[in-house]
Amino acid sequence: MTFCEQAGEWAARLDVAELPATVAERARLQRTSIVAAAAAGADAAREFRAVAPDGPLGEVFASAAASIDSSSSPRTKRSTRLA
Repeated sequence: MTFCEQAGEWAARLDVAELPATVAERARLQRTSIVAAAAAGADAAREFRAVAPDGPLGEVFASAAASIDSSSSPRTKRSTRLA
C-alpha cells in the first residue's frame, strides 16, 4: 500500500471530535480563507467555469481559478506592498 493510500485510509477514519482544538481551529480558518479567495475571484473565473467539466472536478477547477485570480489582483498586490 502506498503512502497516499495509507494517508487516505487514516483520513477517512478520522473523527473530527478527535482533533485537538488548535487543529480544528486552523482547519476552520483555512476553509474560511479558501472560500473567501474563491468568492473574491468568482467574477474573473466566470470564463473558466464556462469550460470546466460538469460535476465535482469542474467545481474544483473553477474554484481554483477563482482563488488564483483573486490572489493576483492589483488590490491584493497593493495591500501586500503596504504590509
